[in-house]
Amino acid sequence: MAGGILAGYLRGSDRNESALTGALATVLASTLYLGFMALVLLANAAEGSGGGVLGTIILAVLSLGYFYGFGALGGVVGAGITNRNAPE
Repeated sequence: MAGGILAGYLRGSDRNESALTGALATVLASTLYLGFMALVLLANAAEGSGGGVLGTIILAVLSLGYFYGFGALGGVVGAGITNRNAPE
């Protein structure tokens, strides 16, 4: 959420664009997490654990939704606390 707040603050007072900017900042920040989840998925697949693979996929999808949602919320918060105008 901190990255989203910073991105929204720097973007300006337009809340819609700041929310999008916050979500995109979170996409960049989540690449390390995605790499870790890919390693866990490969380890579960190597073991032949079907439930572990499905659980890992579900966890990854839910947590990415959580990350991006809070990134967008951070963008809106950042837009609310800035005194800058949106870029033209």
